[in-house]
Amino acid sequence: MNTPTIRARSGFTLIEIAVVLLIASVVLSMTFLSFSSYSERAAARGAAETFASDLRVARSFSARAHTPVKFTFKEDSAIYRVVTLTGDTLAQRYFDGRGEFRVDSIRNPLRGDTLTFMSDGAIDFSALRITSGYAIFGAGGRTYRVNFNATGSSQVVLVP
Repeated sequence: MNTPTIRARSGFTLIEIAVVLLIASVVLSMTFLSFSSYSERAAARGAAETFASDLRVARSFSARAHTPVKFTFKEDSAIYRVVTLTGDTLAQRYFDGRGEFRVDSIRNPLRGDTLTFMSDGAIDFSALRITSGYAIFGAGGRTYRVNFNATGSSQVVLVP
């Protein structure tokens, strides 16, 4: 007797392919949003750590070369420069997207926009009548505070 054979279909239907593509696009978009948020938060931490590092560079150069070093911080233009007495630039950072970091806010509450590292490597706070200072960097909902003292020692702290 001749019985008809049933062949199994191979392949996927259009609906199955559409469902898989939909799931894949949702997962990719969630991954992209998560990474985007992470990179914004990382920008704030990177900016704060770079600021702390540049404080150490200014301190060490002033002590090693026995010459004052000025740390000029301009909030209105989101830039700071570390400059020797002879005008050589040791560091210059932009935080407005032109440079390494894009942060939402920068705040330096010290009166005056310049810190001077004296030839012994200490910051001259005498005119301000204080012994320490701080700067704040924020991006992506994260805020980091860089505390520093007259010796140039600094600490990066996440602000809750």
